[in-house]
Amino acid sequence: MPRNQSTAAQRAREAQRATDGKYTTALREATSVGTSPIVFSLRELLAECTTSPEWTGDHPEVDAEWAPRMFDSALLGGPVPHKSILRLTGYLAAAGLSAQMMVESRDGFNDMVVACGGRRFRVLLFQDDWVAELCLIPRCDRYPVAEALIP
Repeated sequence: MPRNQSTAAQRAREAQRATDGKYTTALREATSVGTSPIVFSLRELLAECTTSPEWTGDHPEVDAEWAPRMFDSALLGGPVPHKSILRLTGYLAAAGLSAQMMVESRDGFNDMVVACGGRRFRVLLFQDDWVAELCLIPRCDRYPVAEALIP
């Protein structure tokens, strides 16, 4: 078992062992059940990205040779690619390091949606640096943002 797993990842591994189910399904349930959104600053996310040790688990979505370098984020609820956080930081640079953000949703190792200052971003967790801005309406999956929707 990887050394630095989040609590959700540990619960998912235990559920996988107990039920012989899929790890990704168990992780999705472990991260979505009974959790309220954590609000954190861009500064906290960058500090976590640069100081957390590299995640050493097996990526369930892609082969090891294609898996991105990741770190286990307590703020984002599991492993996240380093480069995706750096790209997200670029999108939010104008908001400043004190910009408040939260995870709107997370789908195991597939993707997650992060909201900050009325903007929403989809981050793919099985690619190195794929981040795209979504429409401004919560739970809306359209992207890229239409010009008419940009304030």
